Amino acid sequence: RATQGTPHEMRYDRLSGTFTLTFDAEPRIAAPTEIVLPEAQYPDEFRVTAPGMTVELGQGDRTLRLWAKTPGRKTVTVTRGR
Repeated sequence: RATQGTPHEMRYDRLSGTFTLTFDAEPRIAAPTEIVLPEAQYPDEFRVTAPGMTVELGQGDRTLRLWAKTPGRKTVTVTRGR
């Protein structure tokens, strides 16, 4: 939905349920990176890996909000299950 910097790659593996976003973060941008997690792909639990970022899950809207703490290449990975 939005990226706090310049996106480089975004992909989703349907079989494993893994979503990956790679971007060059720009912390001077006040708005977070936002990733909507569709209920069809992530019906129950999911795991988020986002080194160097603060992660928040919106209440009721299934949107991840991520704030990069430092500039540079960042990768966010979301996987189904624990």
